[in-house]
Amino acid sequence: MEELKRTLTREELHELVWSTPMQKLAESYGLSDRGLAKICERHLVPPPPRGYWAKVQAGQPVRKPKLRSVANSALHTVQIGSRPVATRSPYLAEILATAHREIEQENAIIRNTPQASTTMKPVAPRRPRASSGPIVRKEIQAFIGELRAQKVDRDGFADLKRVKVAPPAIGRVEKLLDRLGAELAPYGFIFDAGENRVGFAKDGNKVDFEINAPRKRITKISKSGWRHFDYEHAGRLTLRMFGKSNETPKNWADSDRRKIEEAVPQMVEGFRIQSVAEREWNEQRRRQAERRAHLARRREMAALRVKREEDRLEFLRWIADATREAEDLRTTIASVAGAAELPPDYQRMVAWARGRLAELEAQTSVEQIQTTLVDRQLYTDPDHLFDPEGEPAPKTNYWDD
Repeated sequence: MEELKRTLTREELHELVWSTPMQKLAESYGLSDRGLAKICERHLVPPPPRGYWAKVQAGQPVRKPKLRSVANSALHTVQIGSRPVATRSPYLAEILATAHREIEQENAIIRNTPQASTTMKPVAPRRPRASSGPIVRKEIQAFIGELRAQKVDRDGFADLKRVKVAPPAIGRVEKLLDRLGAELAPYGFIFDAGENRVGFAKDGNKVDFEINAPRKRITKISKSGWRHFDYEHAGRLTLRMFGKSNETPKNWADSDRRKIEEAVPQMVEGFRIQSVAEREWNEQRRRQAERRAHLARRREMAALRVKREEDRLEFLRWIADATREAEDLRTTIASVAGAAELPPDYQRMVAWARGRLAELEAQTSVEQIQTTLVDRQLYTDPDHLFDPEGEPAPKTNYWDD
């Protein structure tokens, strides 16, 4: 049997739904007719109206509408049924491989295998339990103390840095966090309640998470028979981890058959993988920032080289103009130097010309020109604006860096 084509164009879907009854077509794709109709609606493909196929069987005239064109390219391709497997980006695949490799190395070290390294931190021993109850890590104890001190909101929750639970559940949250802290400590993690969310940090990279205690909606009927809804605390916890990698679970919740505490080993693995992903992400961001800064500096130097060429030309033109002016002044002064009994204003003009000539001669002297060239850095050696990588590509848009 020929396999059904599940990736179609809008035109192909339009032809299918107008050539085969919706119910029969939907069954062939493992869908309900309503499910197939929703796909048509999303892609703006009009399905046949009710009674269309009865008219076709009765030989009555029917009209098939033309498919209206749409500008949104996202609607041009239709996926029916199972979606294609998403291709993992090479970067995320590399992060995941790095995380698993480092986790295996840490596990080997902690198990004291021959691969163990003397530089690895020793596993911190678990603290003994006092007879009066468990000894909670001081950083977690401090956070729990702040959580208990929070004023309960109108829904009955104590809310602090994305830990939002009813007061009776705070003790359970304390035990869960202490257990996570103890399980993560041998791998170098510490509990971090800074900024806006709690998390576990390692080597400066923090993996945030949140804990919630969802409520359930219940139906109540008043004495007068009116039905209304209310909410009550279900006594369950959920933990949601935030991180760059989606290759491992990030969400855990109580269920009827399993408490969230049973998933602590999976949470620990998740924190370790997300920590590597966070580190690699931050490293990539750092490299990108360095690359952008380097390219920006090269483009700045290129702009300065263009400006320097303009300054060089401008200075040479000024020297040429000043030299010509000085020569003209010398000729003019020489032509009147022997004239006797010049009028007073004429004498003053000649005196001014001599002063102007002296100023120009001083400005165009070899020593003064050399001083100006050095001060303005017009011909430095070595060239302080030289780019060994050549001319950078010009910036074409805001994001072109």
